[in-house]
Amino acid sequence: MRSPRYGKALHRPLVHVPANRLERDALRRLVALQARLATHPDAAVRLDVAARCAVLRVPDPDGALLGALLPLLSSRLPDERTATGAAMCAIARERDGALVAGPAQFTFPPEEA
Repeated sequence: MRSPRYGKALHRPLVHVPANRLERDALRRLVALQARLATHPDAAVRLDVAARCAVLRVPDPDGALLGALLPLLSSRLPDERTATGAAMCAIARERDGALVAGPAQFTFPPEEA
């Protein structure tokens, strides 16, 4: 996502698209875009997506965004893991519990006896 004219990544304007008044098709496109950006090679882009999801919840009926965020729970970057956890808490629904519980159990250190 580089602009040939400016050379820098243009992710910020895309990540902060308001979703509260979007029609169904536009909302699906936004979720698909965020899911793609959640797999971006630049950690700053992935962090922005997770932060945006945590603050400005987007409905994810197909679980595409949640599925893209799950691998970020095992990121080597603590900020990315924290932001992803917050994002998943914001967008996950009750039916997503088993999907989220698997990777989440490896995110936290075992409790000491």
